[in-house]
Amino acid sequence: MHRVTVRLSEAERTAVEANAAAARMATSAYLAEAGLVPLVPAPPGQGGGGETGPLLVELMGVHRQVQGAAANL
Repeated sequence: MHRVTVRLSEAERTAVEANAAAARMATSAYLAEAGLVPLVPAPPGQGGGGETGPLLVELMGVHRQVQGAAANL
């Protein structure tokens, strides 16, 4: 295992912790999985892709559940 130190502003920390809680993950696990997600450019004509954040959180939660099921098998 390796340790990485991340510096966040108070607002960033609050947002990361809220997203981790929404995904039912520890903050460190959430950041580790978020760092592994490939970057996908926003489709042209979409002004920032406001839907991406909640979908990513949902996808990460499903990914964690599948990993847990695989570990139990």
